[in-house]
Amino acid sequence: MANHRSSVDPFFIHLAAKRRVRWFVAREFFGNMLFGWFLHETGAIPTRRGGIDNVSVREAMRLLHEGKWVGVLPEGRINTSDQFMMPVRPGAALLARKADVPILPVYIQGAPFNGTVTGPFFMRANVVITVGELIYPNEFASDKAMIVAAVKAIAQLAGHPDYEPTLAGKNWKPIPEELAQDKHRREG
Repeated sequence: MANHRSSVDPFFIHLAAKRRVRWFVAREFFGNMLFGWFLHETGAIPTRRGGIDNVSVREAMRLLHEGKWVGVLPEGRINTSDQFMMPVRPGAALLARKADVPILPVYIQGAPFNGTVTGPFFMRANVVITVGELIYPNEFASDKAMIVAAVKAIAQLAGHPDYEPTLAGKNWKPIPEELAQDKHRREG
């Protein structure tokens, strides 16, 4: 589980992990012929924005039960704000608890972003990845407590020990401006 500032974040984490990490990616990105092919080849898991996508959750659970790694970016989109992290969704905690696997907090710094999804693949980068300690589901009474602990661990790795995570609402949906930004990024 990691913070998310660039479309290339998962690929740098994949390189640092030295093993395949399957990431949740918004379903609409699979519609672009070249980028969709790339996502398919990397084993990305298509998911819909907002709420719980049972199909993608079942796929992630299958992979986790097979001992494979599944990456989650709990902000749900690239963070272009001034906040350290945007409000997070509890999906990583739900998966960890149901599959009885730990969450690995990861802080990624320096991945390029130019306002488009594909542009960062062609930009120079000086990326630093910092990995935290495993967070085990049985140590928490709820998914909320687990996701808050995981985000605080990421903040600690980033040098923000006083950061207080915000949780996205239960019925979180992207607002029209966010959907328009996403569309612009895909087309840009």
